[in-house]
Amino acid sequence: MDSIERRELKERCANNDVKPLEDKYDLEEAAFAIKECTHKIDIQKGYKRKKNQDISNEIAVLQNKIDYYKKVIVATLEKEGEKNINLTGACKLSLRKARAKWIIDDEESLLKVLEDADEMKNCAVKIDGWKTDKKKIDKILNDWEKSENLPPSVHKDLGETGVSISFVEKEEEVPAKAEDVVVPIKEEDYDELEW
Repeated sequence: MDSIERRELKERCANNDVKPLEDKYDLEEAAFAIKECTHKIDIQKGYKRKKNQDISNEIAVLQNKIDYYKKVIVATLEKEGEKNINLTGACKLSLRKARAKWIIDDEESLLKVLEDADEMKNCAVKIDGWKTDKKKIDKILNDWEKSENLPPSVHKDLGETGVSISFVEKEEEVPAKAEDVVVPIKEEDYDELEW
């Protein structure tokens, strides 16, 4: 395919004008155009992966900084014996107690204990094995914890104390409204004026 026909094929591609070529041997140009485009796509995909990885890395770095600063705030408030502090004009910081959650170390053992205690009907249904309801199991474990009757197959994760931050939004200065001013009117007695 000579350069005129090659240029014509590229123009037809740009206009999405699908017509058969004059000579079947000119299909070589179309095949190599596909190869070139595929190569460019692969380069772009590699570039996109790299950029996405760079963005993910930057987000991870920033999240680590956020976690660090929150830990510093928690440690400082705990050291000072404060649950919250209001930094006037800037922000309010408050400690949040983490919710404890039950960690199941050995599910089979826990299911056996629940069966033996006749509690399975309260927290699970039999569907290709046992389908458990985590909230109901947590309630049972909380009750067992109060009676100091916990099975060794579970433990409680107390979690970490967190911090809540409320920033004070700076109000934009509103231009002062022109106030209506009452101007006293002096009444003149025009009959008394001399001309």
